[in-house]
Amino acid sequence: MLAPSIPGSRDELEALRERPVSDEVMAAAILGVIRLAHAEGQSLEDLLRQLKQEDTGSAELEQVDCEDLCRLVTFAWDSLF
Repeated sequence: MLAPSIPGSRDELEALRERPVSDEVMAAAILGVIRLAHAEGQSLEDLLRQLKQEDTGSAELEQVDCEDLCRLVTFAWDSLF
């Protein structure tokens, strides 16, 4: 299966839910969320605050600690922008 491209819209981001969970799908989802947040004028701090407020206990993220996710998002944000 081909690695997913980074989503550029909410519909494309939602479409990732139909794919089996893999490292590539998770990376594409995280980058898609970052891209969309930035396009909507959110700051990194806004996005991190939102991540901390939302339940990260979903099946897709159960193995990921919120602080680890925030560090990963920060690194990706800094790499992209």
